[in-house]
Amino acid sequence: MAFAEKPVDIKPLHINQGCPENSSCSKEQASRYKQFESIIKSKKDANIRNLLKDIGAPITGWALTDKPEKDITIYDSACPSHRKAEGRVFVSEIFITKNKTPENFIPHYIYTFSSIDQKPIRVMTPYRTLPQIFMGDTAVMMMDTDGVYYNYLIEGKTNKLSIDFKSYPYFEIIDSECSSELSKLFKEDNKNSIYEYYMCKKIWNEKTKKYQDVLYGRGC
Repeated sequence: MAFAEKPVDIKPLHINQGCPENSSCSKEQASRYKQFESIIKSKKDANIRNLLKDIGAPITGWALTDKPEKDITIYDSACPSHRKAEGRVFVSEIFITKNKTPENFIPHYIYTFSSIDQKPIRVMTPYRTLPQIFMGDTAVMMMDTDGVYYNYLIEGKTNKLSIDFKSYPYFEIIDSECSSELSKLFKEDNKNSIYEYYMCKKIWNEKTKKYQDVLYGRGC
């Protein structure tokens, strides 16, 4: 005799459905994650422009407290130096908009030289995500949401974020020595000792048609 298989009860990975697994994440954040995923999958430019205006786009950085907040998602860092009893550091994620970022959110920056005046600048990027290319002072990073690929475009100095689905030219990212100017700016920002070390690469700038130096920190 054949028996019908009992449906498997698949529970969400987080009490607030839409939040990332193993995170401290509010209902408000859960709603934002679900909206973002739905609109990214639609690939409609008008919807995405409205999304960025209304709730923004998720970007990872840091926090020095795991105190629950409705606008910040918090994870434990995998870095041993971040998990000490005193001076703990957490990975955090917010939805970045033109409005002021939450007080407890510490942005992750890469450091490079402006293509306009060659002065050192900070560019906010998701942690552990390097640009694949620069378009002038705009860093272009390939992102992935549930198999849907798109690009974050973040302008240097203003850190304004936009999204597109274009294909950009591929150029190899090359290891590089770190300049004293970029190293100095990085060390000024690393007063909380979030990063254990830093590295440098040369990344192609399609507007200037040459490689430029990029410095980025690593927590471990």
